[in-house]
Amino acid sequence: MKTKRILLTGATGFLGSHILKSLIKKKYDVIILKRSTSDTWRIKDLLKAIEYIDLDIHSLSEAFKSKHIDVVIHTACHYGRGDCLASNVIKTNVLFSLELLEAAVKYKTSYFFNTDSFFNSGVKVQGYLNYYTMSKRHFLDWLNIYSNKINIVNMSLQHVYGPADGGDKFAPWLLNEMLSDAELISLSDGTQKRDFIYVDDVVSAYLHLIENPNKKSFVEYNVGTGRLTTVKKFVNTMQSELEIQNQKKIKPKLGFGLLPLNKGEIKSVIVKPDGLLSAGWRPLIDLSAGIKKTVSITLSVLKKDPE
Repeated sequence: MKTKRILLTGATGFLGSHILKSLIKKKYDVIILKRSTSDTWRIKDLLKAIEYIDLDIHSLSEAFKSKHIDVVIHTACHYGRGDCLASNVIKTNVLFSLELLEAAVKYKTSYFFNTDSFFNSGVKVQGYLNYYTMSKRHFLDWLNIYSNKINIVNMSLQHVYGPADGGDKFAPWLLNEMLSDAELISLSDGTQKRDFIYVDDVVSAYLHLIENPNKKSFVEYNVGTGRLTTVKKFVNTMQSELEIQNQKKIKPKLGFGLLPLNKGEIKSVIVKPDGLLSAGWRPLIDLSAGIKKTVSITLSVLKKDPE
């Protein structure tokens, strides 16, 4: 089989950087989209092995003109946290995404992989995620419209965790807090149930589907382990693993129940990765192993770069 040429967005981010590493390891011909000002700390050692287009300097079409793109993997998104304007979220999650989709259609790309979230499940979510989910649902409508022109694979991700995630995400925030000198970590009661999936299993799902493509014009996959875990169990497992690897107790006390649940927070999710299982994919890393790998890699990085 000839080497597929893959265009990847969001390669400087958490999930995208892990996908990029695996694509290079599998010897795919990869081109990424970024900006000249992008923080490339996650992939700085990989840039020599790939092509990249800086979109603040070059047009999007240049990424498609040099060689035929077989597959687009779209992981770039804007979560709209803090005081971010809704218009900025729409620019990334709808307008740029639509421009990318139109380019893929124009240049006869075979497959467009879109990265979606379990929050985009028909449940109304309050707060900053409202902007995010509204924009992702809007783009999902466009994907359905364009599915008669290009094969769409919508990857609906459960709660992804692993090393090199952003500090504003739950798992790395929690780990940083446990490593701090704080007296107390304020938490909700932790009764929310999530399908925590290690990032390597998510990456393997993308690669499995690229190598075993579905012939349907539009297909959606729920990317999860199929197992629900309470947030409290996730926190306690991380505490235990950190204390084992650090060979000492964490200083902060875990304050379960000190924070109220967010308004409109989803208490439990529906976990049905049946489509992926039928396609021959299997998650290989359970919660204990995933947290162990996350803690180990994070501590190793901290020892090399204490700052």
